Amino acid sequence: MWMPKPSNHLKRPYIAELNEVIITRNGGYADIDYRDLTVGSVNLKLDSDLNLKSDEEILHHHNQVLLARQPDILIREPVA
Repeated sequence: MWMPKPSNHLKRPYIAELNEVIITRNGGYADIDYRDLTVGSVNLKLDSDLNLKSDEEILHHHNQVLLARQPDILIREPVA
């Protein structure tokens, strides 16, 4: 049986909800990994102390960066 060859290319990060990502802190960086393993991860440098920021605040900053880079980015509708 023929199977499609897996792609080595990951999908671009998208505007996410907190339940779609895992956020870990690494020094002055926040690592944002999508639960969907076909989406690339993000290593986000923040100036302020990450230990004082909530996951929601870090994700909000991440989403704002994506919007600033791509004003025409599609915002995914939550799947029920």
